[in-house]
Amino acid sequence: MRVLVVEDDAIVGEVLRDLCIELGHEAETAGSAEDALVRVQRDRPDLILLDFRLPGMSVLDFLRLPWVRNAGIPIIVVSGIASDREADECLALGAARFLAKPVPQEQQQRLL
Repeated sequence: MRVLVVEDDAIVGEVLRDLCIELGHEAETAGSAEDALVRVQRDRPDLILLDFRLPGMSVLDFLRLPWVRNAGIPIIVVSGIASDREADECLALGAARFLAKPVPQEQQQRLL
């Protein structure tokens, strides 16, 4: 499976990417929602791990894009600071899951 990790903290992104690779998946990172859009259109991933707080375009705006909504790519939003209302909004906009950071390695392994 190809996983796109969208995370503005390079170290966190590398850790998540490396864990995906250790689990036998292909993975790459993007530092913003805008970068993720380019990568998704260029090389469609099977799953997107999406940090809630990103520079530039908000995650909610990303999830509202018709192209993202119609792509059928499962999106798991991850955040350490989002409110319950924001988590519910992500789910209402089509996110498959909303996880609180830090995501335990066992939970990430089960999801992948």
